[in-house]
Amino acid sequence: MATYYNDAGTASSWIDHVLCSPGIDGLVCDMDVRVDYVSSDHKPLTVVFNNLVTGKLTTPVNNTADDRGGFSVIIDWSKADDVSTVNYQSVLDGMLCNLSIPIIAYNECALDECGHAEIDRYYDSFMSCIKSACLMCLPVRQLHPVRDYTVPGWNDIVSDKHRLAHEAFLAWAAVGKPRSGPEHWLMKRTRSHFKLALRYCQQHQDSICADMFAGSLATKDYRNFWKHIRKTSNDRSTLHANCVGGCTGDSEVTGMWMKHYQQLYNSVSDNDARDSLLQLMTEMSHDGGGVTFSVHDIVAACAL
Repeated sequence: MATYYNDAGTASSWIDHVLCSPGIDGLVCDMDVRVDYVSSDHKPLTVVFNNLVTGKLTTPVNNTADDRGGFSVIIDWSKADDVSTVNYQSVLDGMLCNLSIPIIAYNECALDECGHAEIDRYYDSFMSCIKSACLMCLPVRQLHPVRDYTVPGWNDIVSDKHRLAHEAFLAWAAVGKPRSGPEHWLMKRTRSHFKLALRYCQQHQDSICADMFAGSLATKDYRNFWKHIRKTSNDRSTLHANCVGGCTGDSEVTGMWMKHYQQLYNSVSDNDARDSLLQLMTEMSHDGGGVTFSVHDIVAACAL
């Protein structure tokens, strides 16, 4: 039994482990490698413990940093700069300094059920400090279960190849996992096709989603079209471009566009039109801007 197989099926090893304390190690009653999964070179490793948790939990289990608007919030370390990281370290140090370590934790031989409860409370407080410091100092992003764990195009492009790779791997494992022969060749071929299709979907998510939208509109399936639109999120897009024409920042970009339009509208000298515009602007400032125009006026002006 192994937990890792390379794509060619020529190398395997047990490189995935479960680490636990000696006390918990004695509670392990079963362990299994789920070889029927072919989504990765590493096979999932499952462990079953006997009577690992007894009694009632004193605190609710929460693996997410926060919850806003129905979506889990996680720390986006890719956007954390040096300033936010240093600030996080400073805030966390201050929080941890206010925690009192249970005295009983220093005496391993004297640990009993009461001592375990104190250690659990200390651990909960410790993790609470980490989560609070992260939310205060580090950038976060919403974790959308549908968007973050769904591969666009899976049903149309990947699903059948995943099924074939799954069946070929089980057939290859059933004959003893040989390193040559038809079962070995089929296992390698179907796995490579599956990974190639999965990689294509991951690299072309935007185009695949656009094709789905276009297909729904072409077939006049408006319900499905708006369903996909609702599932599509723009959280990853930026509110504005940070750099335009070599200018960085709001003020520089605004100044660049101001100079651009000044040069554009003054490229041809027309004193009469300028005087007429200035007079019109003056009249508008005196009468409160009573000039109105319609969409037809705009269309007519654009047609000139």
